[in-house]
Formats: sequence, C-alpha cells, structure tokens
Amino acid sequence: MRLLGIYALLIFFCCAISAGQAPDSFLIRDVRVFDGEKVLEHRNVFVSSGKISQVTSAITNPQGAPVIDGHGRTLLPGLFDVHVHISEDVDGSLRQTLRLGVTTVLDMFNAGDRLKRIKQIEAEDPPGVSSLRTAGVGATVPGGHPTQMGGPKFPTITNPAEAFAFIDARIAEGSDYIKIIYDDNTQFGESQRMPTLSNETLRALVDASHKRHKLAVAHVLSEQKAREAIAAGIDGLVHMFVGNIAGPDFG
Repeated sequence: MRLLGIYALLIFFCCAISAGQAPDSFLIRDVRVFDGEKVLEHRNVFVSSGKISQVTSAITNPQGAPVIDGHGRTLLPGLFDVHVHISEDVDGSLRQTLRLGVTTVLDMFNAGDRLKRIKQIEAEDPPGVSSLRTAGVGATVPGGHPTQMGGPKFPTITNPAEAFAFIDARIAEGSDYIKIIYDDNTQFGESQRMPTLSNETLRALVDASHKRHKLAVAHVLSEQKAREAIAAGIDGLVHMFVGNIAGPDFG
C-alpha cells in the first residue's frame, strides 16, 4: 500500500469533519479498501447520514451525493491510540488526534475536573473529535507513581481490603476500565525506588475489577512485574518493560 495515499485520504476526511465541512452523505469511488483483515480493490464506498451503508464493486450513488475520487488511494478503519494522557484542552486534543487519522483514544490516567470533561465529551460523542475511553484514576499506593509528578491529589490504595471500595469509586467516577500501577521505579536505578502495590493488593484489584465486569490493565516497567501481573490475571500491559532482552519463555 502507498502510505501517502492512505494518509492523504484519511487527513482529507478528518480535516473536513473537524471543520464541519463534510457532507452527511457522499460516495468514495474506485478506492482500495482495507477492512482490517483483507484488501479489496476498486471498491465504491457509499456513506449515508454519516455511516457506511454500501461497499460495492458497482458504481452506485442512490442519493446523487458528492463524489470523492479514491483512485490510487486506500481507505482503512480509523486508527486507535491505546495509550494517551489527555491534556487540559480535552476538546482540542481530541480534534487534533482525529486530524491525524486517530478515531479512538484510550486515556490512561486522569482525575478531577479534567476527568469530568472527558466523561462529558464521551457521553455526548460530538462530531469532529476522536471517540475516547478512560481509565480515570489509576490504582497506586500513597507516595507511589505518579504522585511524584505533581498536580492535584488523587485517591490511593494501601491494602487488599480496600480493593472493592477503590474499584467501586473509580466506576462511579466513570472509569471505563481499571489501570493498576505495579511499578517501583527501580528500572531507573535503586536510588529512584518508590513505594508500590503489594502482590496481594494487585491480585485483589484484578479480582474486584473482574467481579465488577471491568477490564484491568497494568503499568509495569520490568519483566518480573510483568510476569507477576500476568499471573494475577491482568487483561493487558500498558507499558512494555525496560531491558536488553526478555526471558525465552516470556510472551
């Protein structure tokens, strides 16, 4: 595939949508389509009322909608950015990501008023911005990462007995999934060591998340912590650990 063609087409539509210029219905004619699994050559894609209604090899334009020449270009599903920290300008950030072809972002830690704005935009799902989901406040201990980064205070957890209350509070705030920070920062040197969750608290948080029907993902930066998180039943790792090589049985 020609990357220039891919991004030219993506950026054209994203910019038009964000500027409020794209029509609700249009035909993309003679375009290569990648549907996420296979490539379809010389297809005509009809968008009706903002949704794809036809993908066909025949030329059809039932509503006489505007026609976009897709020859030599590729149309593909919107990109996902699966680790984002939305900035204070929530709306502006989401408009920028859409202009770059990213139609969905996963926010990995936010709190306070910014989290409220994120949830408002998520609920309204306005045109011209990327769709998003958020972890809200991640689970960490007092003095653990990322408390050293400043900003307003946020809730922390100290022991396994607090797991269900912590998870329920996050869900009440709007967390779409749960982020667990299982990292003592020693990958940057022993002098950088920070407090972190115990393995028992990690397991309790994963269990509580699953019993509340939420996915749980882990921030880890070492192979050992990654292995422990996987053994605890974590659903995904949102950082890859730092190191020259992984054990031959990892992954």
